[in-house]
Amino acid sequence: MLLEVLKKFEADGSRLSPGDIVDGGGWRNLQRLISSRYVRPAEEAGYNKRIQSAMVDARDLAPSTNQSKRKRGRPPRHPVEV
Repeated sequence: MLLEVLKKFEADGSRLSPGDIVDGGGWRNLQRLISSRYVRPAEEAGYNKRIQSAMVDARDLAPSTNQSKRKRGRPPRHPVEV
């Protein structure tokens, strides 16, 4: 099973970087890596170059979930005008 690496981690003695396409079909903890978003199936591996570039563009333009997360704690106080 071809996988796309989303976060840096070490597997089989080598360092994997985001964007790498690897074969992880024999990994014991594959479901855990997918659920914690370290890897995802490389669905675009079977498509032609034009469709692959469109998928990459759509992924780059999509809003990131990391940017929309609010910090914990109280919201900032805004001065009230009288």
